[in-house]
Amino acid sequence: MRLCLPSFKLGTHPERLVALAPPPARVTIILNALDNFPHAREERLARQSEAFAGLGFLPEELDLRSYFRSPARLRPALEGTGSIWISGGRRTLVFAWNIRS
Repeated sequence: MRLCLPSFKLGTHPERLVALAPPPARVTIILNALDNFPHAREERLARQSEAFAGLGFLPEELDLRSYFRSPARLRPALEGTGSIWISGGRRTLVFAWNIRS
């Protein structure tokens, strides 16, 4: 597993994300830190999806609330993803990792 910790959006060196999991890898976006802010959550998903798509990735959201009662379904849901992008709360501290390594 390799870790990338940009402190704002995709960071100042998005090419490092590309190096972790070269496109057209699937990027799973998790935004559950914003569950209490549905409007901000929608905006963040749109911005991050657009940013990843612009780098050639295939972004898709994974809502952890769908797995609270059946956590065993989470592993199959993540199979085939190149990276997981977990977005922080109101601040934009985010991190991503390549789960294939």
